[in-house]
Amino acid sequence: MTTWQVQKAKKRLSEVIERASVEGPQTITRHGAECAVVLSIEDYRALSANRPDFKAYLLGGPKVDDFPTERDQDAGRRVDSRDSKAEAASLWQPPPHQSGHQ
Repeated sequence: MTTWQVQKAKKRLSEVIERASVEGPQTITRHGAECAVVLSIEDYRALSANRPDFKAYLLGGPKVDDFPTERDQDAGRRVDSRDSKAEAASLWQPPPHQSGHQ
């Protein structure tokens, strides 16, 4: 795969496209990092033809019926809201005083 700097690829775009058709994908870099690939239309169509659409992808996953749905029937413990409020109040601490700000 041939690599092109973005400035050179802009100046020689026709050549980049031709080489993509003849040689295969052409990589374009910006500041040394790969940022784009130029493909021939044939390569693009081959790639996009084998990709399912998003809806088909989601519907093709595992079905809900495949998972066990048994739950523990225990209702948990009773909590008296008065006790919870008292406990929360005993745990609360005021924020530290910040000098110089009012």
